[in-house]
Amino acid sequence: MKISAILALILGASICSAQTVQHNDAKTVVLPADTEIHLELAETISSHTAKAGEPVRFRTVGDTTLDGILVIPDGTEADGVVLDVKRKGHLGHAGHLDIGIQFLRLAHGLHVPLDGAADQDGQGHSTRTALVTGGTIALFWPAAPFVLLMHGADVVLTAGTPVTAFVDHATSVPLPN
Repeated sequence: MKISAILALILGASICSAQTVQHNDAKTVVLPADTEIHLELAETISSHTAKAGEPVRFRTVGDTTLDGILVIPDGTEADGVVLDVKRKGHLGHAGHLDIGIQFLRLAHGLHVPLDGAADQDGQGHSTRTALVTGGTIALFWPAAPFVLLMHGADVVLTAGTPVTAFVDHATSVPLPN
């Protein structure tokens, strides 16, 4: 008799929890593909120190709503990765930094795939280097090789730099509490 009462109690508890899960599923919304998501860098990154494959953190700026319903709250974290990086170089060549934005990290471990990039080139000095080299050769030719050692600038993207990404494909997401 006690065993059947315990089994009935366990069965009743599992039915209640199943109903709760169904109730939570009713509180979802489909985030359409190409929904614009406004992000900002959560950290400063430089072409001098970054490495390809290194993770990059972002966070949303402002709430994302659909039909007046809050879907993604301000400050939601997003992840990206350094795709390509080139340090500044000789002869005035500038640095380069290319970051791909991968996904939003929502509550309950859900990831919303994003499509976006932060691509930046540093300031190059190729033209200036050529002019200075030409002038140096004309005025003082022994110093010309040293002018060729001039470097361009590395790219530095500071925390708070705005970036826009888009939802890659329609994704069902739970509404925030």
